[in-house]
Amino acid sequence: MPSIEGAVVDTRGGKISGVEVIVMPSAGGAVRETITDKDGTFKFDGLTDGTYRIDADLLGFSLIRQNNVRIAQGESPARVVLTLRVGAICECVMSWAGSSGLREREGRVTDSAGRPLPHARLTIDNGTYPERAYADRDGRFRVLLPPARTWPLTVQDSGFETVTRQVASDSNAPLIVTLPSQSLPVVPDVEPLPRNCRCPRDLFTHRGR
Repeated sequence: MPSIEGAVVDTRGGKISGVEVIVMPSAGGAVRETITDKDGTFKFDGLTDGTYRIDADLLGFSLIRQNNVRIAQGESPARVVLTLRVGAICECVMSWAGSSGLREREGRVTDSAGRPLPHARLTIDNGTYPERAYADRDGRFRVLLPPARTWPLTVQDSGFETVTRQVASDSNAPLIVTLPSQSLPVVPDVEPLPRNCRCPRDLFTHRGR
């Protein structure tokens, strides 16, 4: 069966252990996950023919995505090397008048078949400057909204159509955002997805982060 193997390194070439690595078909499909070993290596066996994307994620580093990884029966395993760059690390002090009035909405980003889209990019326009974040490996996210109005939420992912929805803060219904596949997607081989330093007052929070 086709397979993908590789390693996660830092910018000096040092191997990084304990990195969460996920793989999924580029057009959407089942998500598989593993953790790099002490030598920074990983492997996914038993895959089917096709094109895949691979995400590597570790707290303290920016997320990195490798697109256009093609595998086929009878060929050697595809091998990739993912380079993580140190991300912003900070300590924040909560000081925002009226923060207790924020209302939380939970949601999930999926493809047209209802399968999760890990690390889909989310942007919400709060009227001053855009807030950006990522869904988690299960496509889930939480957003904190000021009350009594609606806010435009834009969701993007590699190889999928961009969707913008108006999100109301006074509803408790889960936000399910479905992204249709692009007919002829063109995505870069490597996508750095930087995580900025976020404070508790920011609109986005992440499960398990």
